[in-house]
Amino acid sequence: MITMKDEHRDSRHYFEPEGYTIRWEHSDTKLGHDFEVVRMGEKVAIRGTFQGKAIDKTVEIDEDIWISKVDHALSDWVRSDEKEVEFWILKLSSDLDPLKIRAEKVGSEIIKLNHRTFETIKVKLTLCGFFLSHLWSSYYWYREEDGLFLKFRGAMGRPGTPLTTIELTHLAGQ
Repeated sequence: MITMKDEHRDSRHYFEPEGYTIRWEHSDTKLGHDFEVVRMGEKVAIRGTFQGKAIDKTVEIDEDIWISKVDHALSDWVRSDEKEVEFWILKLSSDLDPLKIRAEKVGSEIIKLNHRTFETIKVKLTLCGFFLSHLWSSYYWYREEDGLFLKFRGAMGRPGTPLTTIELTHLAGQ
């Protein structure tokens, strides 16, 4: 389980040993969210409040994995021999609708963060489907030696949303 808290948000992500989501609890007083999502086979059940309104729905997905926290969940896959993986996410920007995403390892890259150099595996995420894959993409960088998430660069919303960069700023014990 990973817990994330700040002034307005409290988010708990529960994972299988491989890192894929089985349950997600999320509240955000600023945005009016207080919901729980649970995987049930090829469906996810969503219950609670979303943008201040009651939500109680079940959405169909297939047997592919569901991920609520991409940066964490792809760490094991990054260290595997698999070149690509498809998975489901739920969009916070639109009523928690499911989207199918494709992750592909696109190579190794040396990046510099906080005056340190890291050998990384660069991963490109796109929407599944030929046409959709050209509408949106983002990149993640994971430390090659252990799969630790180091950096994200991409739009965190619809096509045309400004690019966001997220970088790990502190490594424990260093």
